[in-house]
Amino acid sequence: MTRAQRSAVRACVQEAHKRLKEVGVHVRVSVRYRSPYVVLAVKRRTIYIPRWQGQVRTDPDLRSNFVDSLIHEFGHVYFNTYWQKVVAGGTRLFGVFAKPYKIVTSRNICNLMRRSPGYISRYAQMHPLEDFAETFLYIIQHRLKPPRTADKVLQRKLTYMVRLLKD
Repeated sequence: MTRAQRSAVRACVQEAHKRLKEVGVHVRVSVRYRSPYVVLAVKRRTIYIPRWQGQVRTDPDLRSNFVDSLIHEFGHVYFNTYWQKVVAGGTRLFGVFAKPYKIVTSRNICNLMRRSPGYISRYAQMHPLEDFAETFLYIIQHRLKPPRTADKVLQRKLTYMVRLLKD
């Protein structure tokens, strides 16, 4: 990875860190570069990010997507760090975290082409852990003040996540 690519990745990590800090989620991050990944270490948890993300230096859309990807991954770290607290209240909203959702089968994989009610994104429909991380990202993007939605299940998830992050 070139010096310019490292600098761009570091700037994205700092941007993600700043957004998390703005809403009261404090993490210490160390960045290491190991081919073919950028490695982020947070509270003894490790996130491996594919090195193609180093292209963020030249493309503003990729840069924005990379920052969002980092925040999504921090959602996984948050879950892994505070899993006892999360599982206690989140299982009834997100499902059993050890099993993928039933929608992900070979017969109904085409249902993933559109977002189903109760999920923040199509990707969130894959697994409760992805649902949690996508909801985490959405809440951070809206600075703990997500817009109201008519989808009652989704609204309960958003409300739960805000309460979880404020505690």
